[in-house]
Amino acid sequence: MDNKTNKIMKLDSGKEYFINRQILYKGTTYYLCTLQKMDEEGNRVPDDEIVLYEEYKEDGKTMVRVVEDQEIAKTIYSNI
Repeated sequence: MDNKTNKIMKLDSGKEYFINRQILYKGTTYYLCTLQKMDEEGNRVPDDEIVLYEEYKEDGKTMVRVVEDQEIAKTIYSNI
């Protein structure tokens, strides 16, 4: 597993997220991310949106989706 902490993850939607933490829980990788936006000078700056993503494989590609299981989210948030 590559450490992606402190890196930018760009989604197909075009949104970019800064990976604050990478967590391995029960064999699944999770990313605690902050949405990035561009300021007037073209610099990437954090937005107020914080998201917990889960990594999964689909058709051999690595994908992410928002964690919707509140028990998993609660467990991860309480242990980071």
